[in-house]
Amino acid sequence: MIAFSVEFESSRPAKALCDAIFDVTQWSTFEGYGPLPGIAEAEIIQAGVTQVGTKFRVKNRDGSHHEETVIDFVAGHAITLRMDNFSVPVRHIASHFIERWAFEARGNMTSVTRTFELHPRNLFGSVVLRIVAIFLRRAVENHSRRLARE
Repeated sequence: MIAFSVEFESSRPAKALCDAIFDVTQWSTFEGYGPLPGIAEAEIIQAGVTQVGTKFRVKNRDGSHHEETVIDFVAGHAITLRMDNFSVPVRHIASHFIERWAFEARGNMTSVTRTFELHPRNLFGSVVLRIVAIFLRRAVENHSRRLARE
């Protein structure tokens, strides 16, 4: 497993940040970095009874795609998403990614930590995902700065 975290602060309350994650019209603000494509569009393909179980289909700007499923949700505190069902070539190197969002109120600001785990399928995938993680981290840093400004 390859892991990294990105932290930022936002003037938006945690609830508003959580709500934005479920607003698929906002997903295209993830612009990617270098060879890592940004998101072109996302749609909800399965709504959970609660937020848990909600599944999104994501189409990237390079034509690739994957799915993301909410596997844990504590309103205003934490969201965990599992990314899988990747298109080729990622399907060959990764079984899944986990993204965790943790929110903590600090006065009139919200501290946000985004943690990613990239799970390789094999040794080759481990090597390639270490490189992918460099670009993904930069993309997440850029996206997080954008979220902090809004």
